[in-house]
Amino acid sequence: ADTLTACAREARKEASIEVKTSPGTGHFTSIDIDCKSTAGAACVRDVLATLRFHPPTVANTYIAEYWP
Repeated sequence: ADTLTACAREARKEASIEVKTSPGTGHFTSIDIDCKSTAGAACVRDVLATLRFHPPTVANTYIAEYWP
């Protein structure tokens, strides 16, 4: 979360993020970013695309907002 807040701070814009997981997949299968800054959106995407985790058994959707 600190890294995503840093992305929003660097862009000087808030970022709304929706990520989805799929059963048996250890990375986000969908990343939707709403940020008025192209640089901020790219920063968030770069951070989230590298995350790996224990594959969930069910699909999930997570929504969060980060402010500068």
